This record gives sequence, C-alpha cells and structure tokens, in this order.
Amino acid sequence: MSVLSTAGPTDVDFHDNSDDEGGLRLSDIEFTDIFFSETGHCTLRGAGNIDGNSTASGPLSSIPEGAIEDFDQFHRAICQRGRNEDEFSYQYDGMYFRVSKIKDVNGIWYTCRRAMWPLPRLYDLQYPKTLIQHLGLLGGPRSSGLLIFAGKTGQGKTTSACSLLLEYLRHYGDIAVAIEDPPELPLSGEHGPFGRCFQTPVANGDFASAMKYAMRHVPRYILLGEVRGKAEASEAIKAAVNGHLVLTTIHAGSPTEALSSLLKYVAASESVDLARSILAEGLAGVIHQELITRKGQKGFAPRLSYLFPGDDAGIRSKIRNGKIEQLGTDIERQKANVLAHKSPIG
Repeated sequence: MSVLSTAGPTDVDFHDNSDDEGGLRLSDIEFTDIFFSETGHCTLRGAGNIDGNSTASGPLSSIPEGAIEDFDQFHRAICQRGRNEDEFSYQYDGMYFRVSKIKDVNGIWYTCRRAMWPLPRLYDLQYPKTLIQHLGLLGGPRSSGLLIFAGKTGQGKTTSACSLLLEYLRHYGDIAVAIEDPPELPLSGEHGPFGRCFQTPVANGDFASAMKYAMRHVPRYILLGEVRGKAEASEAIKAAVNGHLVLTTIHAGSPTEALSSLLKYVAASESVDLARSILAEGLAGVIHQELITRKGQKGFAPRLSYLFPGDDAGIRSKIRNGKIEQLGTDIERQKANVLAHKSPIG
C-alpha cells in the first residue's frame, strides 16, 4: 500500500512543519534505513519506539501514520534528486542520509541509510579508554600511515572514522581533506581553534584525480571513502607511505579479512610482493567493529577487534610475507592488553 498523498516524484517547495499540530516528524522516529518506491510503497528498518529503542538490523516496519505527511515531502525530494543521480547524500530536517537508487524489475526504489548525527565523540561510541588513547597517539605531529575501519554494512565504520578525524583536528589542528563518493556527513569547516576540513566529492569514481586535487591543500590528514576497488586502495596506501595519516573504511568480517581484501585490491595494479611490502610499511592499524545490543541497555555498543603494528617487526614481517592468517595471535594479544587497561601494543 502506498503511504503517499501523491503518487510519483514531483517538484516540491519545502516548509518547516515543526509547528504542525499533532504532526510527527521522521526525525522523531528511531530507524536506520528507509526503503521506498517511486510510487510510494515504503518500509523502515531498525525502527523502534519514539523514545529511542531500536535494533541495528531489526525487522521491517511501516511508517507511523502521524509521520506520513512528513515522509511525503521527503519522498518527493529524494525522487526529484534521483532523476539525475544514482547515489548521493541528502540532508533533511537535521538528518543526514546516504541514498542509493535501486533499479528493481518492478520499478525504481531508493534506500536511504541514516547517518548518526550529530557525530558522537569516540568515548560516546563506547571505545575503551586505552584504545582511544592509542588512536590519539597515531594522529600526532610526526605520525603517518593507513588506519582502516572495517566491518559489514551498517556497523558504524564511517561514523567511527569521521569521529576520529574530527578528534585529531580539535586536538592537533592542521588541515584534513575528506574524499568520498558521495560525501556522507557534513565535515567541511573549522574544527577546534586550529583545525579545518575540506570535503572533496569524487567525480565518476575518479579517485586518482580527486586525490591529486586534494593534495593541493597539503593535508595532514586524509579521509578516503570506502575502499571498494583498486583505485581507492592504491590511492590510500600511496598517501599513507608519503607522510599522510589516511583514514578509510572497508567491508570485511575481521581485521585479517580487511587486510587480505586491501592486498587483493592493491595487487590488481601492482605486483603481489610490492603490495605486501607497501602495506607492511604503511599500515598504522586496522579496527573491525560490529554493533551489538547489550542486555538492559538501550542503543548499541561496538564489539571490537584490532591490530596495530607499531614497532613490532614480527607483525610487519607477517604482512610482508603474506602470512595474514598468522596475525590472529597478535590480534588476541592486543585485545587482552586493552581488557587489562593497557595500550594495545603493551
């Protein structure tokens, strides 16, 4: 059943309905995704009560009746934008969405993933204190390398990477460039007294040109959107070994799977041995996270596993020699260190 008062995408003039008597906004509802067709069929994922109870990948549900009018406006705006774009970011009523067009056999649909906004601090994301402290040191004035946030879809990879980037700018200052396709969160602007981020969209998937353009800003930090192929992987690792601290995300089920995937992408344009050597030299760390619910608590907490080579020649040697599967012991050791309230590298 369609939930809309009008069928199909049309031009629309937006108005602020904050004072509409009895009206419910989409922003009043907890959800992670909205799926809808151009003709108005719609469902929510991860929806819970208006007081904030929800699950990360919970059952699908319908939009509350009181929010249909607000959804009507949102639907028209997305369909209008989708006439010319298949993937884009969109801001609506204080919410930020990553939108993708779905070309189904029965017509056009859209999936709109809701970003966590305002962007939380790392301690609000329930990262352990000693892990936060170590991540802080990785962003220091003389540090460089590649820091990877790994996980499956919808597990908060981008949120964590962006949150850490802004922590660096607030604490250390300097210039950051975010290169994303499309940009997911409004990072552009000043952060702290001496930090600034420039956000550079990627045209037609051309990460090489976007990176070349970004280097004109002489950035200290680089946020490179999700690694999905050889172009992003090559640009990320090249920048990391050339003195920048690069933060990126990748779809993977574990730290070792993330490293294996990255190596596969880099090896598509370089020799396998060279790819391993570059990653062994340039890796600052890899963090895998999965959002879980905990009994008696609202919201989500991250289940984390991680690997930071630091000065450990053994870890870098395993990567250089392609023995990624042997890193499991190092990952467990570093996790035990953090559980003992120590730095992951001891």
